[in-house]
Amino acid sequence: MSTAINTLQPNTNLQGGRYRILETLGQGGFGITYLAEQVMTKRKVCIKEFFPKGYYSREGDSSGVRISSLEFTDNMERFKTKFIKEAQTIAALDHPNIIHIHDAFEENNTAYYVMEYVEGESLSAIVKRDGALAEDAAVQYIRQVALALEHIHAQQIMHLDVKPGNVMVRSKDNRPILIDFGLSKHYDAKSGEATSTTPVGISHGFAPMEQYKQGGVSTFSPETDIYSLGATLYYLVTGSVPPEAADVADDGLPALPAHLSVSVRTAIVRSMEDKRKNRPHSIKEFMLLLDGGGTAHPDDVVITPIVESEATGISADDERTRFAPTRTYNVGDYYNENGVEGVVFQVWDGGRHGKIVSLDEAQLAWDSRVKSGFFSSSGGSSTGVFNKHDGKANTDKLMARGDSEFFNAAKWCRAKGDGWYLPAVEELKTIYINKSKINPALEKYGTKLKGNLISDAIYWSSTENDKFCAWGVNMGSGYTGGYYKDANVYVRAIYAF
Repeated sequence: MSTAINTLQPNTNLQGGRYRILETLGQGGFGITYLAEQVMTKRKVCIKEFFPKGYYSREGDSSGVRISSLEFTDNMERFKTKFIKEAQTIAALDHPNIIHIHDAFEENNTAYYVMEYVEGESLSAIVKRDGALAEDAAVQYIRQVALALEHIHAQQIMHLDVKPGNVMVRSKDNRPILIDFGLSKHYDAKSGEATSTTPVGISHGFAPMEQYKQGGVSTFSPETDIYSLGATLYYLVTGSVPPEAADVADDGLPALPAHLSVSVRTAIVRSMEDKRKNRPHSIKEFMLLLDGGGTAHPDDVVITPIVESEATGISADDERTRFAPTRTYNVGDYYNENGVEGVVFQVWDGGRHGKIVSLDEAQLAWDSRVKSGFFSSSGGSSTGVFNKHDGKANTDKLMARGDSEFFNAAKWCRAKGDGWYLPAVEELKTIYINKSKINPALEKYGTKLKGNLISDAIYWSSTENDKFCAWGVNMGSGYTGGYYKDANVYVRAIYAF
């Protein structure tokens, strides 16, 4: 008796050997996605196969599909047409933050399209591993996804499934790529009405109320995708899936972390309004809110910040939230407020908030017991800090350990005050990028960022890897890599205002 297997098996050939299946990446309601090789070019690609779960099947190791009942034939043909149109829609889009389509074809009684393989991980996977992102990192990702949405909205297309799992972050350049247009709809430019009547999918927590209603997205409304974009931002900065739209409508959003800037909190709350008329009506309006422009909440609802929360780790006397800057800042400005002194290397919320690098530095060796495996008999890292975006979270974790005295660099930073911390690698990259603006201010204090010799150029972060190395950035070239902690390296402290 043959066994039913839904997926194509490894080494299955398609298009006469043009493509070879390597492995299955995932399966949704209407399709299966594979990692494959484009044989002649030896290029890795993703191939999506039209395969409605519960309606199509395979027998044994056959590549061909068959429909479970003839009564479903008309509907499945209509959905397959939509699948092919999805490929055509994406192929017509040309944007650096949107997945690219290389090919489409019909075979095995079904249809396929071939797209670029994004080597990296989704925003969902990043947050599940590292926890909530630092605000600046989250906003950088959201800005780029917003630009992708602005591009598709200009073509009268709605994505209708924007969520962290559908944004892949490419490893080589940290670029977010919007994927999975399986639920997208194209709308007539004149009437604004949808050109297809296929079902609307729901991603709970990220879909607004109108997607739950029959005909709720039958006309073009960018506000629907903007709700999902705001919900995605909520997820990135809180680490939690937003409540479902019905719960938001009844009870409002939970209180947002106090360390978030007013502009980010406003962008989230306005975007996740129950009624479309109260949301930003375009990506430009959304970006204006994110930049600190636009109006406050339309009903003057007060957004109550979290004062203290075990989930967020934010305490009532957190140095970053207790003091508000008395003026706005630009990168390279000297900062001296509330007894905190440094040079600004990053700003947001119109310069009202940002990060500074300390005027002083230290040349410290990590305790040799760290490198020798003192913390782990296997020789792997057991420090428990892996967040490449949030050095404060990493430093807090290190300093909370009973053996924190062995982490000299983190200990030196924290000795400056509770708000100071050892930067993570992404923060170090930002310092490197803005080095030309930072150095003139630092030179007034005789402490220029090192960068002429490799031995002078590595600034440690608190992000560990599995070989008892820390990530560092060569301030002369921007090179990023792991280095043993027993080396004498320069350390600067970071503070967020």
